[in-house]
Amino acid sequence: TIFNMSDLLPLIAVTLKDKVAIDAQNEIEKLRNEIKLLTAVEIIHAIENDDNNQVVVCASGSFTDGKPGGNPNLWEVDLEPGATCRLSDLRKCQLCVGGGFPSVSFNDEGGNGEGDCTGWFEGRDGRKRIVNVCFAPHTTWVELSINGLPEEYVEDEFDPADIIEYLVDHIAASLFPETTVEFRHVAFVSGHIHGALKRLLPPQRRDEALAEHRELHNSEQS
Repeated sequence: TIFNMSDLLPLIAVTLKDKVAIDAQNEIEKLRNEIKLLTAVEIIHAIENDDNNQVVVCASGSFTDGKPGGNPNLWEVDLEPGATCRLSDLRKCQLCVGGGFPSVSFNDEGGNGEGDCTGWFEGRDGRKRIVNVCFAPHTTWVELSINGLPEEYVEDEFDPADIIEYLVDHIAASLFPETTVEFRHVAFVSGHIHGALKRLLPPQRRDEALAEHRELHNSEQS
């Protein structure tokens, strides 16, 4: 059977259309992944071994899923738990944004202002103890929960500036080595991330966030 080129044109047109659609879909998926990476908020933990350093994600969230916090000047991002982290390894953890760019470190022994923070216990959530850590200069807050402490345990008095030392060297090293830490949410001072909010939030979500901010601000004023 001899086919004319005109007989093949419909098939060629369908094939080209499918290829264009697939290429467009792949491009959209690529852009989605890039945006997801740019808006990622993660707590990572470096695991040292003989061959190389492995990084695991202990908790993660998305900047664009955030919302104004109880304080309207804060932008709060809820974190989903990832790999389990022992409390004794807290110094090896750091908060990263935008796909791995370090923001703050929990290493209070690193020097150069790393781990420069204050913190305090803020009650319980079931059997978990809640701890708030504020990183200098008061621009980032991280809420933790400590798992594995006995219900009857009462924390000692300590200097809030020594919160990491108290958690790691006192509780984890000396008293309860099996305790783990869960990272619940991160809060940023809105004024310090205003540019990021404008660039990264979709217009509709940005308008919603501004409305939420005004509502919280007005409720505080009334």
